[in-house]
Amino acid sequence: LGITLFPVVVLLFYFIILKITKNYELSIITSLIFGFSGGLWTFSVDNEVHIFPLLFLLFAIYLFFSDSSIYLIAIVFTLSVLYYQSYILALPALVYLVYSFSQVKKLFRAFLFSILSLSLTVGFYLTAGIIEGRESASEIIKWVLFYTESGKWGSVSFCNFFYSAAGLFQLFFAPRLMRLDRKSTRLNSSHIP
Repeated sequence: LGITLFPVVVLLFYFIILKITKNYELSIITSLIFGFSGGLWTFSVDNEVHIFPLLFLLFAIYLFFSDSSIYLIAIVFTLSVLYYQSYILALPALVYLVYSFSQVKKLFRAFLFSILSLSLTVGFYLTAGIIEGRESASEIIKWVLFYTESGKWGSVSFCNFFYSAAGLFQLFFAPRLMRLDRKSTRLNSSHIP
């Protein structure tokens, strides 16, 4: 299903760049670079959940540059976070975007966006936890921190940070490194008498 949303994500990225730069050629080139990047390509062909929240995140950015309501932007961003929790890491960048590109009440709009996004996310998680049957705050916290408490990722330590960084490096750069390795292997084998 990710491969079917891949062109939509690239097209949405094109419209965002076009709204920012007002330059068709630059928008086409930038969206092609984005579309054929190793990370996005991997997101679209893997059977993972990364392409859906990326679509919501880009749609939130598109809504911002379309002068939509800050409430609607926060709701769409919250959908990306609810779909894949790591997208909460995009919140500081979006708050900076709201602050930098707002024409009036910059600080107020940035603050309102961050409070709305965090409130909606926490509210949805609390509601889901209560519906799931969690009755106390400690049960909800344990449920939210499932991966760190149940041994799925191991204990929370600084060492896991390096494993995550190595995984991200492999995700974005391993296809290129593998191609370079295959080229060098072919070149070395062609020189052997």
